[in-house]
Amino acid sequence: MDPRVFLELAEELSERTDSEAAQRTSVSRSYYALYLLLHKFLKSKGISLPDTAVAHERVYRYLHNCGLQEVRSVASHLNDLRDERNIADYQLEETEFRDARVASLLFNKAQKAYDSFQECISDEENAGHVVRGINAYRKKTNT
Repeated sequence: MDPRVFLELAEELSERTDSEAAQRTSVSRSYYALYLLLHKFLKSKGISLPDTAVAHERVYRYLHNCGLQEVRSVASHLNDLRDERNIADYQLEETEFRDARVASLLFNKAQKAYDSFQECISDEENAGHVVRGINAYRKKTNT
């Protein structure tokens, strides 16, 4: 499945201003669309990730430390979206998602990061730089 499908669903859900559940689910799908794109890229380049929740943190750390500023920015957006996703999914007493603008803003953040990453790695030189940077980081940190 193409992770972009989750992004499309997140957009549809963010437009449902009558439902806090739709807003919260939009935030979750926005995060997962970006996470799955990044995860898929790393695995396609032979970078192993555990089949546990630790993978979420590793995807962030690997990309944040790859040495390419555009990708570091994407990783920062991923981390921000993960924090918001955790609030949306687990902190039901929080009221911020009653405002439909929140989910819309987070969807837009995910969309921009998603597109930015795809554009960046469409250049083979950049993709190679990312992989080499991650491998150097992994060697240095023993992860």
